[in-house]
Amino acid sequence: MIVGGPLRGYTRGFRVSLDYCIRYFILGAALILGVGPFFAGWDTVGILLGLFFAMLPLFPTALAANILFARIFRFRTWRNERWRPWAAGALGVVLTTGGMVLVGIVGPRLPRFLDDFPGPSGELLYLLGWVVLFSNLALLVAWLLPSTRRKPLPGG
Repeated sequence: MIVGGPLRGYTRGFRVSLDYCIRYFILGAALILGVGPFFAGWDTVGILLGLFFAMLPLFPTALAANILFARIFRFRTWRNERWRPWAAGALGVVLTTGGMVLVGIVGPRLPRFLDDFPGPSGELLYLLGWVVLFSNLALLVAWLLPSTRRKPLPGG
């Protein structure tokens, strides 16, 4: 039995990250397919593909965040709490969508070192950083939600 090590919590973090990304994609795709045709028309398919490709950087960052959260919240578990990945996915969709709308309203203020990147890659990295931030914030909130499992009464 392995008790500790530098990657303690990797398996749990991988499972939680996979659950989160699947739920994030399902809920995001439902939102895009439900609302997208009214605002984007045929571009809805392109937005859906963008959501799919957004999963590529979100999974590794969610994995790193979940490994950290699994170590910080050792007594918190996602086992037998099937609502928690759905809550995390819903929070991820809401926080990243709302956060990106706010970033769009405020306008991107790129740091100086990102101005030196060729073409639009500096803006892309900047916006990707915001998406990762809001996604990991949703994961943190999902880890902080109280458990629905009852704790045994003392002395009973």
